[in-house]
Amino acid sequence: MHTHTHLAVVVMAAGKGTRMKDANRAKVMYKLADKPMIHFVIRLGIDLSAARTIVIVGYQREKVEEYLKEHFPDAECVVQAQQLGTGHAVMQA
Repeated sequence: MHTHTHLAVVVMAAGKGTRMKDANRAKVMYKLADKPMIHFVIRLGIDLSAARTIVIVGYQREKVEEYLKEHFPDAECVVQAQQLGTGHAVMQA
């Protein structure tokens, strides 16, 4: 598989699940087809042959990082300690 050396995927995964009606779970960890939503986003980055996959983590980052470490060890996690919006999240990458 050819890797696109200039392509990096940045995944926004720092938010709470407040609009999902459960602020106790990071929204990217809600399951679809028995897998957390983040699984499908990371899988897409792999399918695109991205050279890097950078995941912005924040709320409940330990759970998100644990899942990524187990299933997608090449994904790089970057912490957004304060959720100050989308632009701020991208700056963390």
